[in-house]
Amino acid sequence: MDFMPFYIVMIAIAPMRAEPDQRSEQVTQARLGEIVEFIEEKEGWFKVKLETDGYVGYISPAMVVGFGKEDIENWRSSEKFIFGERSAEILEAPYKSADLIRTAHMGVKLPLISRKGSWVELKLPDSKSGWTHSRQFQMQEAGSRAGIVETAQLFLGVPYLWGGRSTAGFDCSGFIQTVFELNGIALPRDTGQQIGVGKEMGKDYAKAQKGDLVFFSNSEGRVNHVGIYLGEGRFIHSSGIVQVNGLNSEDPLHKESYLERYMHVRSMEEFLN
Repeated sequence: MDFMPFYIVMIAIAPMRAEPDQRSEQVTQARLGEIVEFIEEKEGWFKVKLETDGYVGYISPAMVVGFGKEDIENWRSSEKFIFGERSAEILEAPYKSADLIRTAHMGVKLPLISRKGSWVELKLPDSKSGWTHSRQFQMQEAGSRAGIVETAQLFLGVPYLWGGRSTAGFDCSGFIQTVFELNGIALPRDTGQQIGVGKEMGKDYAKAQKGDLVFFSNSEGRVNHVGIYLGEGRFIHSSGIVQVNGLNSEDPLHKESYLERYMHVRSMEEFLN
């Protein structure tokens, strides 16, 4: 079997697993239209590296389409439509009764082919095209703290999912990564990597600004959770669902368990203004 150097995800969400087994832990997800680099084939699975953040895992070959170097470059450089709704339909034709051929989650980027009134025609990885009536995601001014907060709040109520990085479900660091990505800022995938970004400010959250990151530890003192600071001691994070909690004990949204685990704030000033 000939393997291509690159593959593009052709379904809404493709799980990337720790081992080449359907029962193996989901370590992250690749979304529709994202590029993965082929590493090797093992037991009928592809070991790949996600171009977005360099994460490595096993993906089912049925969920991706192979591309050569020239074609992948065309995909990278094409003008993209960015989906701005939690979940959107991609249809066979530009009318609402047309057959559904794909779904896409907020932040998915697909090459733009044409526009027809309020409809847009998009290129799909498997040589097909489809139409959507979804709104385009409107990115705030690059590096805007207000943009980070506004984007984070769009995801309130999205369920927690281990390894998740889509509006079908986020883990805590996948939520952070996606919010910043939608504001033009690339962050690493895991909490243990994200704690190395920005500048530590200590535990006094009164000095923090909106959009800074707050970190929490487990019982062994190891970082295992992260949220986005909203001001006045509040933060938004994915725990059970994407929700807002407070560090101030007088705040009605306060939960003592978070205050007990609270480690410190990291300033994101190098990225935000």
